[in-house]
Amino acid sequence: GDAATIAATSLSLPSPPAAPGTTARLPTSEGLLALYLFAFWSQFKPSEPFLVDFLIDTKGLTQPQVFQHVFDLFIYARLPCVALVGFLSGQPWAGSKKLLVGGAACGLATVLLTRAGEGLLCQQAAQFTVAAAFASRVACPAVAFALAVPEQYQESVHTLKAVMLLSNFMSAAVGEVLRDFAGAPLETLFDISAVGQALSLAFAAALPEEEAPEAEEADEAEAAAAVERGDAADGEFDLSSSEEEDHSRPPDGTPLAAATSARGTADAAAAPPPLLPQAGQQQSGAAAVIEGSLGALLADLRALLRLRCIVWWTAWALWMNPVHGLAVTYWQALV
Repeated sequence: GDAATIAATSLSLPSPPAAPGTTARLPTSEGLLALYLFAFWSQFKPSEPFLVDFLIDTKGLTQPQVFQHVFDLFIYARLPCVALVGFLSGQPWAGSKKLLVGGAACGLATVLLTRAGEGLLCQQAAQFTVAAAFASRVACPAVAFALAVPEQYQESVHTLKAVMLLSNFMSAAVGEVLRDFAGAPLETLFDISAVGQALSLAFAAALPEEEAPEAEEADEAEAAAAVERGDAADGEFDLSSSEEEDHSRPPDGTPLAAATSARGTADAAAAPPPLLPQAGQQQSGAAAVIEGSLGALLADLRALLRLRCIVWWTAWALWMNPVHGLAVTYWQALV
């Protein structure tokens, strides 16, 4: 029908022209395609199912070294890396694209350290780089939101997740076929993984640049400050109008000086009181904006937690996420 036609053609339509002073972003289809390709190749590592075999048989590490001195470091480094990504995402000089580029570089460094590194220290360093790579991918949905139009938010995020799952399946299938049926050495699988990580870095660099809405934030902060000050612009206009009228001689013959003095007294009585800083209003405009944003976030959180389904889902996620992390790290020792 017409709705399907519009939905199908909306991906190929160019974005509207950018406002003066801003940079026009890439069409939605091109930006999202680059994001999907980045997500696919960032997850494509056929060598991953054979990591323990490679570390023990090829690199000469012992099983206690692998599970007690290598894999443990990923668990310890994951939370600091996620916190670092959260901090950097709020900095004006950083952005989601830069986080993805940095994460892709860490992913490539992980494969290179594992493939070419010798000794325990290189494998331990690879756990920190892979933790940083995983943490940076938290920014993928933010990039999808920035590239898609509002009508495509849900579709773009779900497509992104589907691409990641497809990549995980394809990498595992390719690794098993090459290892079990083609007899490929483990070094070849790590070489393929390195190529995949290099492609993910290239597609991350191809993502469109983000424009920080500094001008819009400044306008919003100025508007909020004007509301807090009581918006005295009308009073200033009235004063300027009265000053212009004072230059003309009144029609009733009153002397100009007396009329001016009387009018000035009346204007002074009608004018709003001066805007003196109060004791509780010494905080800066930036602090007021931050406080207001934090209050709005807390209000939204309280509203969400009133829904029972949100409470149960949040509790489930908080419980299962560390279990999932431990299972992903030690699954080869559990089977």
